[in-house]
Amino acid sequence: MAVSSGNMYDWVGLTWNPEAGACPHDCSYCSTKHMVYTKASPKYQGAPRLWPKALAKDLKSGQVVFVCAQNDLFADLVPPFVISVILAKCREFQGNTYVFQTKNPARLGEFAFPKDQFPAMCIFGMTLESDIAYPTVSKAPAPCERAYHLGQLRVRRRQAGFQSDKFFVTVEPILLFNLDAFFDDIDYVRPDFVNIGADSKRCNLPEPSADQIRALVELLREKRYEVRVKPELRRRFGVV
Repeated sequence: MAVSSGNMYDWVGLTWNPEAGACPHDCSYCSTKHMVYTKASPKYQGAPRLWPKALAKDLKSGQVVFVCAQNDLFADLVPPFVISVILAKCREFQGNTYVFQTKNPARLGEFAFPKDQFPAMCIFGMTLESDIAYPTVSKAPAPCERAYHLGQLRVRRRQAGFQSDKFFVTVEPILLFNLDAFFDDIDYVRPDFVNIGADSKRCNLPEPSADQIRALVELLREKRYEVRVKPELRRRFGVV
């Protein structure tokens, strides 16, 4: 698979960003905020809205498409019609697999039940930097809330017969955590895989030590979870 430049994941073939506006979660480490500051990009300023040029894109077939990689489609302040229009576009191109990653899985669930609006092939993901809520780092829902709602969505989707769905947790940037509590949050989701990455923008975040990160990786692997370590984590902490 050809991988487009700038992707957060090497297993994604296309990043597609039909949503414009500033993300309401306002995370301090956000790469989109950095892009706005350095390039004065109007696309990611103002209220959440549709971006017609991106919305008109031909999504073709046979790709893994990361939807709204530059912001959070399921943040509470994103208008419902924006979400519905973007999901309808995905359904037009059913030959793709679509990645939906959020810090607000409760809202994601609103578009799965009672009437499913998602395309046939989905990978649902959640960012979970720690088990600890850091109000100065992000305005997103608390980590335990995120884990609960994505775990519940996974159970309900399986019960409803969506056996092809996959679920993942992304721990990036990894922040200082309590090992047992953090593992329990991840384990509640029962993800198909876990991505772990470091603070690539060097935002002076409260980071764990290399030994603490290794302990988490070892525990996850001991419990048979697939762990995908991002390059920055390898470089800075020597974790493999």
